[in-house]
Amino acid sequence: MKKEIEIKIKLRKGETDILKNKLKKLGGIKIKSEKETTYGFFTEDDSSIEKGIFPRIKSINKGKSSLLTVKVKTKEDKDYFRRNEFEITINDINTARDMIKAMGFSKERIFEKLRESWLTDNSSVTINFDTLLFGEYFEIESDPQKIETWLKKLNLEKREKIAKAYLGIFDDWRKKNNIRDENAILK
Repeated sequence: MKKEIEIKIKLRKGETDILKNKLKKLGGIKIKSEKETTYGFFTEDDSSIEKGIFPRIKSINKGKSSLLTVKVKTKEDKDYFRRNEFEITINDINTARDMIKAMGFSKERIFEKLRESWLTDNSSVTINFDTLLFGEYFEIESDPQKIETWLKKLNLEKREKIAKAYLGIFDDWRKKNNIRDENAILK
């Protein structure tokens, strides 16, 4: 199990390249670019959300790599998204999807993102640039002190922090834009 502590910041048009250049000058190292398809699972009555249990399957680069993850909310925090995360590599996405549904998580939602990942501070800070159907985001994962240090280094410390999952952000966007589709598939 690992502890996940992260925040997201919505990026303005054209801001991604500026931040990548700053990050490179500060010693950041790009480690990968990939397309991720995430299958998120919930109970029909949404009690899994209330309990803070979030199983998901992540297919990376059209199934070249696949992970089964269960995230468990640790506590409410307006500044950081905090979860315990359990993760294993899987070989058969469809069987794993059926297994999760058989355990009562029968509601499935799918979202896709293009992700470019960077490492800093001897791999103790992960920074992701994510492109989704509903916008571009900067995500930083580490302990709170290092997150705040890097936000200052990148002049993002005064920006609004988003301490929720992408599906929650997508749901807010759907409501604002009167979108019915519950899946966020890239075009």
